[in-house]
Amino acid sequence: TSVASFVREIWQAMGFRAASLGTVGLVGPDASESLSHTTPDPAQLHGMLARLYEDHIEHLALEASSHGLAQFRLDGVRFSAAAFTNLTRDHMDYHGSAENYFDAKMRLFEELLPAGAPAVINADTPYGAEAIKRAGTRGLKIFTVGKLGSGLKLLASRREGFGQHLDVQGPQKRHSVYLPLVGEFQTSNALVAAGLVIATGGEETVELHALESLHGAKGRMELVGKNNAGAPVFVD
Repeated sequence: TSVASFVREIWQAMGFRAASLGTVGLVGPDASESLSHTTPDPAQLHGMLARLYEDHIEHLALEASSHGLAQFRLDGVRFSAAAFTNLTRDHMDYHGSAENYFDAKMRLFEELLPAGAPAVINADTPYGAEAIKRAGTRGLKIFTVGKLGSGLKLLASRREGFGQHLDVQGPQKRHSVYLPLVGEFQTSNALVAAGLVIATGGEETVELHALESLHGAKGRMELVGKNNAGAPVFVD
């Protein structure tokens, strides 16, 4: 959810009419609407895509849920790139095992993404190596991020206030960026988002420094205020 929101924010900072679609709804430059599912059914989804096109939305970041992938809701959508963030024990009630859950996520890379398209992968997660292997077998262009990444390598991070300073080695040069979000997981999400934009043709310096103006998804470690003593209040 955060990655989709971050990608939309980066594209908007670049001047594109961009939208994101997922758990927090369909969010665009002009309006937003709630959704009953992270990934809508195919008829509803393609209707939304057609409407976005008619509204001159040039870029869409879509959150591909494992349920949606397992139920073929995303088949027929033409993707330019895809990202793998991590795999936790969120949906064992539906998938039954971590292996089935992972296989559902891999459908995005092994069946839906065109050969030669970029696959942005968080290399720091335990399933990262296997995701890299399976995406590589499909002939995708691998772009890894994180402490173990090679596309965007996190060299160092340190907290400052309600944010963190990041030192990142990109494909072309090293960058020092202030991320106005808390949590190591948000660092990972931000690098995955920047990786998606860079891997699809974005300019490295512009993308990474766009991270300094991120707001994040509603309800995802969202800073909503402070008390009189300055203690932060988050909604997650």
